Amino acid sequence: MKYGIILLSGAALTGGGIYIYDSYHQFDRKSYERTSKIPGNLPRTELSKAPVDISKEEAEAAATQAMQRALSSNFPDPEDPRKRWSPSGEIKVTKYQTDWVIFEPDREYARKIQRLSEKSLKHSTAYFSSPMVGKIDHVFIIPKDTEDMKVPNTKERHVIYLVYQYGKSSNTDALFRYGDRTINFGVSEDETIPAGIMETHYNFRVDADQIRSTESKHAPVFMALNEQPIIIAETPSLEMLHRRLRNYTLSHITSAMNISREPDSSITQDSINKILTQWNYREELFVHGTGKLWLEDYNRDAALGFTPEEIENKIYSANAHVRPFARELRDIGFRKGAELYVANPERLFDAYGV
Repeated sequence: MKYGIILLSGAALTGGGIYIYDSYHQFDRKSYERTSKIPGNLPRTELSKAPVDISKEEAEAAATQAMQRALSSNFPDPEDPRKRWSPSGEIKVTKYQTDWVIFEPDREYARKIQRLSEKSLKHSTAYFSSPMVGKIDHVFIIPKDTEDMKVPNTKERHVIYLVYQYGKSSNTDALFRYGDRTINFGVSEDETIPAGIMETHYNFRVDADQIRSTESKHAPVFMALNEQPIIIAETPSLEMLHRRLRNYTLSHITSAMNISREPDSSITQDSINKILTQWNYREELFVHGTGKLWLEDYNRDAALGFTPEEIENKIYSANAHVRPFARELRDIGFRKGAELYVANPERLFDAYGV
């Protein structure tokens, strides 16, 4: 039996390392801002397209949604009896997901962000120093087309693509009956991914009555430059910390799956979903809690000029657990926090009910 999952990926001495200052006076928050105007309607480039499994219930819901949209546009009167419809007969629904990218048009700006990111990564590598969480090399690529995106992404070296925007499109095509007519209707939804994203694909198998994991693919980081300066400043360091923690997250997921498995070593999809949701959340909480502390220190050390309010009010701070979790990590230090994440995560997360 096999299972497949996808995990997503956004110095003080308390961080566990010492940073040697490096010409900080040469840049500040304004260095992350654009100085040239970006033209509108930049073209998208499709990176991949894959079918998505869909259940009978999801198919019926998609067909109903598609038909209701079609009827609403054709029969605007809410009392029109032709708008009352429910699925009947054969329903065929296909769904697929497309990953797309908009390449960065201002290559000089991208090169400047690359230089700034190297400086921030040097600082965060020292801050996130821990014998429990190993270092991973990285390389920045500023692609102008898909030919520039063939750099191998390995366990030892992680690729970070600097692009203008990255996103996913979900497309659902529904084929069904309406009276004596056959209707084919499509629904498309776009999701723009903010900041950066790193996906990790894993396979699981049952071997000697145990669920075991095998890493199948670490996708590169896509770092979107169409963002606020404070987000651009933090993203490379947070994404690389995600990558350094990911194998430990996988180990915890595998252990939880073995605890939840049935006597025949099978495991329900509901159990898998709950475990993945919990550990995706835990990894995000750890990365953004420690990332908040690192950014506060880097902002001070480099005199970037971001205000405390800007750091507090970034997108992820809407998560109510980040602030108290960050305070706890400030008290125990990154090294101890990393040790608990690897060896005793319940002690680290139980107080937050996650």
